[in-house]
Amino acid sequence: MRAAQPDHDHHHHIRALIVSSRPSSPPAAAPAGPRLPRHGRRSPRLRRAAGPDQRFLRGTRQGTPPVGPLDAADGRGTARRQPGIPAPGQGPPPGHSEHRGRRHRHRRPEWRHRQRQPRPALHLRLRARRGDRQEYRPPHPLAGLKGEAVSGMNRIFALGRESMARRRGGASFPIELAAGDLTPTGSPQFVVIMRDISERKRIEREMAESEERFRDFAQSTSDWFWEMGPDLRFTGFSGQFTEHTRTLPDHYVGRTRDEMISDDTPAEVRRQNLADMAARRPFRDFVYHTREMDGPGRFLRVNGKPVFDASGEFTGYRGTASDITEEIEAEERLKASQAEIERLAERNNSILESVDDGIVGIDLNGRATFVNRAAAKLLDFEPAELVGSDILPLMALDLHTAEKLYQILLRLTESIRDDTASFKRRDGSPLPVEYIASPVMDRGNQVGVVLGFRDITQRRLVERQLREAKEAAEAGNRTKSEFLATMSHEIRTPMNGVIGMTGLLLDTRLSEEQRHFAETIRDSGESLLTVINDILDFSKMEAGKLDLDYTEFELVPLVESVVDILAPRAHAKGIEIASLIDPRLRMLVRSDPGRLRQVLMNLGGNAVKFTEKGGVSIEVSLLDGPDAPAMARFDVRDTGIGIPPEAQGRLFSMFSQVDASTARRYGGTGLGLAISRRLAELMGGEVGVESAVGRGSRFWITLPLELLAPQSAAPPDLSGHRVLVVDDNPVNCDVIERQLRAFGVEVHACLDAGSGMGELTRAAAMGTPWEVAVVDSQMPVVTGSEMVRMIHAIPMLAGTRIVVTSSQGMPADQNDGQPAIDAFLHKPLRQSTLLDTIGRVLGLTGPAERPADHAEEYKASEPAAKRLRILVAEDNPVNQQVALGLLRKLGHTVDVVGDGAEALEAVRLLPYDVVLMDVQMPEMDGLEATRAIRALPLAAAQVPIVAMTANAMRGDDQMCFDAGMDGYISKPIDRHKLAEALAKYSGAPETKPAEPPAAPQNSKAVDRDVLDALAADIEADTVVEILVKFMEDARTRQNNAAALAPTGDLEKVRREAHTIKGAAASLGLLAVRDACLALEQAARAGGEVAPQIDRLHQDIEALPGLLAATPYALPAP
Repeated sequence: MRAAQPDHDHHHHIRALIVSSRPSSPPAAAPAGPRLPRHGRRSPRLRRAAGPDQRFLRGTRQGTPPVGPLDAADGRGTARRQPGIPAPGQGPPPGHSEHRGRRHRHRRPEWRHRQRQPRPALHLRLRARRGDRQEYRPPHPLAGLKGEAVSGMNRIFALGRESMARRRGGASFPIELAAGDLTPTGSPQFVVIMRDISERKRIEREMAESEERFRDFAQSTSDWFWEMGPDLRFTGFSGQFTEHTRTLPDHYVGRTRDEMISDDTPAEVRRQNLADMAARRPFRDFVYHTREMDGPGRFLRVNGKPVFDASGEFTGYRGTASDITEEIEAEERLKASQAEIERLAERNNSILESVDDGIVGIDLNGRATFVNRAAAKLLDFEPAELVGSDILPLMALDLHTAEKLYQILLRLTESIRDDTASFKRRDGSPLPVEYIASPVMDRGNQVGVVLGFRDITQRRLVERQLREAKEAAEAGNRTKSEFLATMSHEIRTPMNGVIGMTGLLLDTRLSEEQRHFAETIRDSGESLLTVINDILDFSKMEAGKLDLDYTEFELVPLVESVVDILAPRAHAKGIEIASLIDPRLRMLVRSDPGRLRQVLMNLGGNAVKFTEKGGVSIEVSLLDGPDAPAMARFDVRDTGIGIPPEAQGRLFSMFSQVDASTARRYGGTGLGLAISRRLAELMGGEVGVESAVGRGSRFWITLPLELLAPQSAAPPDLSGHRVLVVDDNPVNCDVIERQLRAFGVEVHACLDAGSGMGELTRAAAMGTPWEVAVVDSQMPVVTGSEMVRMIHAIPMLAGTRIVVTSSQGMPADQNDGQPAIDAFLHKPLRQSTLLDTIGRVLGLTGPAERPADHAEEYKASEPAAKRLRILVAEDNPVNQQVALGLLRKLGHTVDVVGDGAEALEAVRLLPYDVVLMDVQMPEMDGLEATRAIRALPLAAAQVPIVAMTANAMRGDDQMCFDAGMDGYISKPIDRHKLAEALAKYSGAPETKPAEPPAAPQNSKAVDRDVLDALAADIEADTVVEILVKFMEDARTRQNNAAALAPTGDLEKVRREAHTIKGAAASLGLLAVRDACLALEQAARAGGEVAPQIDRLHQDIEALPGLLAATPYALPAP
């Protein structure tokens, strides 16, 4: 705030004019006397001689220097100026007055020094007032005039009027006027006082601007002003107080600050503020919390300064205040947030320090900013040694690792993981680690990397051990494959002799008993060959060496051939078997027919094995769907014993059966279903089962098939024709019904001859006779032959065509003059044959050629197109005899040698048409001999060589071809395949002769069959003696195995188990055999054998109880 100017500055701008009220007249001559000094100074004597006018002027000049009296009559006057006082706006010579001799309104500057005669006038003596220098107050218009009080003035007017005056140069300036009339000498006069207020106006402007700035500052700040009296009670607040505190000032006026402070304000702070005010000291940044009546208090920050008057007396306090509630609350929130951050940081630090993984923070300069204890421990440092250090060279084991870490540091944009690196410890030793590196970002910019790593030394060790174990397992698999190949050879070689010689024996003239024995030998050999093939297939699957051979074939004949193969076995058990195929699948399709046949044989064979009455059916349907290729579903249904739900889940596992009793009764290896499942999966399908105990089972398989073209021969159109089926087997009835309905035939089935005859006569009487009757010949009570006679005996049934079916051949009475039938069909019925036969008897198609008799044997004596000279190279005498017999029956000349060296010499000496070369022989094997033969002179080197091998592993055929062989035959040698292989060298057509009928297979339980067979040969008592000796030997060997197990000599344990297993298998003791097999496997694998030894002990000790109810019960000890 600007301070006021001193008093004399105002006085320099005052002009006083005395105007007389007389008419205008020339001024009277001044009385004689001494002349006034040039500068207006007078001697005391002259001042005393002056009249009232002069005294007024003197008083005026002394109080207000620039004054001038005016004559009221003519409006002119003379002005007296104190020496050295310039006129406003101009500096005239000293002693000159700018108003002398001029009218008041139009005065010219005339500098005269004559003395006007003073007239009587009222002396105005006004006391100039000094304003407070610290607060500007404009002076009274008459301030500065000395003399008597204005009470002698008649009146005062124009007091404080402001106007503008003009200077000589034309510039205007502001003035303040005051006027009044007085009659000091009896004649009226006017006194006009004018003041130059330019400086005051300037000060006022500056003060206004200052006040405006102050007001802007006050309005733009959140602070407000407060004032306090000497009693330290509030006397007022600025307007912002209400705005910021939302409280009227009256609420606080008259109260002390201590009354406003709440108890939340610290006592020390309150005492300090009271002490400052008591000592009249200024204070700053005093913060306290207010006490409110209707809401929460506010936090205020206060500044104050004591105020004293001119005499130094204390008048109170003035100051500013601001509401900092939000600031305080923000600070508290910030403190809480910082505390939470610190808590989280501490917790995170605890977590980082508690983990076993090393964690390192690295800035972009490669220096460690954080290292947890685990990281320092893994690197064999103290954390303080690593923090702040260039850590990457300390961690990197080699230059490659260091380069990779630096690249991560400089180019990392996302997290990466590496489990192949190795860091180094303090001593330079490698530390195998798995690490993950992630960028550390700050406002979108990478500022470093956090590297987490863990010691994987143990994992690397385990991985190495696993790798070595895998390599050892692969080597074991290779060894196993080689072993299986060798075993295949060793097993197939004697099997070739058994089956081949049996086949030759059956071609000779035998008695009925001899033929039965020979057929039993053949059937047993074929069963053993099936088991061997299953094991080899399993081994191929395990080794991943089983290939699929996709080719084109007709689906319907394949399925019906499977039924034909299984039919003798089914009919021998008194059950029926049939097939039902969706007409849409009478197509040429593409898949692997051999593997499909194998799966259907496994499923169908199991169905026949576990069915005692009823029947088995194989049904094929096309699943609807847009997917290509088409999906076919094969269902094998039976009415057998069924499977409990808890056993269904393990049916498709290797070596798994429903239970041990089932295995003992029905036999089997437990591989068939597992192999079927694997084959289905290899072909892109799946296998499943639905079963209920006592109600039968349904095994199904879905396979993708590529449908190519319909079969060439279409069945006759039987739509609308009526066929009656009479068969006591519900399975047959259901299958035939569905077969015929699929082609539009109206069909009805009856389960016995009586109901069948009733339906025939009823329909004929109603005029809707059945056109064809399909009658089973083996029905109980009334047989098929008897029903045929009954039909012929009823005239109204004379038009009914009769088709007889049988699973045992043409009934004998049909050749003894009995009534004729229209057709005879062997079971199982093929769908195409049934349709063609019905069409033929109805006259819809021509007569069919008589099919070959299924019982017709292969004409072995039929000569080949060309007699060949064949060399057989075979080291096994039994196989030599088999080959000689087969080849001589085919009409060829045969020479036999025992090894490859002899074969090489024979070919060098004699010209042979074909060489049948065994692959595995001593001295020189077949492959080496073949290569040697191909190195002979041209004629001998071109002899065709056909390999004979018992190996059935993948790659054997290619190995033979690579050695220079021309063909490949697997052992045991099938005579039909042998004839086909030789046909291209003899010129005979490659046609397959008729197959002999499949003989019924032994379906007895394995354990009882073996014991019964032994008893038939050596009597039951001898069998019991053998069992007693077996028990003694088995117990001894089991005890030996138990004693050897703790010593670690597992090879001896395995040999003991192997010895028991062989004897148990010979006696049909399958539980003991299986326990020995498990013990052998565990010992060979080097694992824990104690559980298997315990199991073997339990199975051995259970034998007396198992045999107690049989003819082979063991005597009490």
